[in-house]
Amino acid sequence: MADETNREDETEVRNGNESGGPNDDLFVFDEGRTTGKRREETEADLTGLDSARAADDVTNPNIHMGIERGEVDLPEGATLGGAVEADTDPKSTASNDQVAGDRSDTSSGRDPLVAADVDPTLQADDGLDKSMGLSPASESLLDEPEMDRDTMEMKLSNMDGADISAGAVAQGNAGAGSSFVEPDLPPEAFNRAPDELELSNKSFDENAPGAVVGTLSTNDAGEHTYEVSDARFEVVDGVLKLRPGLSLNHEAEPSVALSVTVTDEGGLSFTQEFTLAVGDVNEGPESVDWTPLPFDENVEGASVGIVHVTDPDNGETFTYTVSDPRFEVVEQNGRTELRLKDGESLDAEQGGVPVTVTVTDSGGETATTSVTVTPGDVNEGPSDIALSNASVDENAAGAVVGTLSTTDVDAGDSHTYAVDDARFEVVGGELKLKDGVSLDHEAESSVAVEVTTTDASGATYSETFTIAVGDVNEGPSDIALSNASVDENAAGAVVGTLSTTDVDAGDSHTYAVDDARFEVVGGELKLKDGVSLDHEAESSVAVEVTTTDASGATYSETFTIAVGDV
Repeated sequence: MADETNREDETEVRNGNESGGPNDDLFVFDEGRTTGKRREETEADLTGLDSARAADDVTNPNIHMGIERGEVDLPEGATLGGAVEADTDPKSTASNDQVAGDRSDTSSGRDPLVAADVDPTLQADDGLDKSMGLSPASESLLDEPEMDRDTMEMKLSNMDGADISAGAVAQGNAGAGSSFVEPDLPPEAFNRAPDELELSNKSFDENAPGAVVGTLSTNDAGEHTYEVSDARFEVVDGVLKLRPGLSLNHEAEPSVALSVTVTDEGGLSFTQEFTLAVGDVNEGPESVDWTPLPFDENVEGASVGIVHVTDPDNGETFTYTVSDPRFEVVEQNGRTELRLKDGESLDAEQGGVPVTVTVTDSGGETATTSVTVTPGDVNEGPSDIALSNASVDENAAGAVVGTLSTTDVDAGDSHTYAVDDARFEVVGGELKLKDGVSLDHEAESSVAVEVTTTDASGATYSETFTIAVGDVNEGPSDIALSNASVDENAAGAVVGTLSTTDVDAGDSHTYAVDDARFEVVGGELKLKDGVSLDHEAESSVAVEVTTTDASGATYSETFTIAVGDV
């Protein structure tokens, strides 16, 4: 609102209400000082303004101020604010009411652009100040009747109702008063299309699904909608971006030309062309493949394959690492080869060797491939013989000693065997004594046998095995009794000492007797304590003695004990 001190003649300003006031942007007062009315409630009349400079087109933004400066006589007691001062003449008040009625009459059918006549007699009273100055804001508008719209809107934004009520009154050339307001036009009539569209950023990286490009902005106030010519893009909350899941490839499309159309709330639009740069991002190797090369086992430093790298970045350089330290990748023979390092070789009998090759580009991006390196198989002959068992029990005719097996790096090779001791043979891969032949531990505790294995290619290998002849418990074979008589009536008498014959030297033995009257104590056969024999009743006694060795083998023999007559 304009400051009171800036209004000429200290003109009184009436507070705004429903009939218009200082806070209204557009309202007028007639020279009869009636209360200001809003422009939508007031009719305009240009016929009484012989010096008015409003444009013929009612859309001219200056039309509501297109009037000349002038002076007007006010009734006694009237003020520019439209209020009647105290003690004023009733005639003046009535005249004011008459003017107000003329201004508000919209039912007469009169053209709204034809001014209502004002009674000139209202200007006849003496004693009124005939000099009414305009406010500074109104003067600035009246001085520039042909100003452009931007300048006018800027000036109007600094005005309030008081400015207009103090300065929007003019006098016609015939002395009749006239009033004028802006025609009742829709807001769209004053809308102006956007004429500028900016994008905060015009580049984005390739391979970024849904990437944000930048923020759109326009010099037009209010809400706006946007439309993009390229269906891959969209505008979300004023941000230009790729649609979700969509990305671009720099190598295929380094830049994108598109247009963005901005439309304001009134439907007016503006289109701007943009060229977006698609950033080249290091994409890393896409794949690593290889072509195997034939090579034989046991060949040191052999080249085993050719490495092929696919990378969308032209002119890229690579470094290589191999999971197996026996291998390396080198540039030779005009290609990239995977090879065994110097001094390293492979054995076909061990099967294929899994190898992972990792390629790294200059940007640190990697790709890997896993391959199996398999050398050609070369016959190498047997290298060892194993015997599952190297002992045999004595006295076991035709006994099997053990199973033979050959170590041969040639997987699946077949072998035959030969033995240098005629008592032995190999049958079905088993080393054994020939049928009917046995060994005696006591005569020969071990036997040395040379076995020779021959592979399918005729390559041979020989090895000597020492066969241990096991000492087998053969059981007792005889019992001896040092004495076979005892006197009658001799309670607990010793009969004699027992001894066992056993081929197993050092074997131990225990004894048992079948007659409960006898026992063996400390190797001696005797009558139990308190027991005696009677010659008259029994001149001899038959006793069976059994000997058992440490292995549980037994032997039994019956002895006849003579009972002496005392």
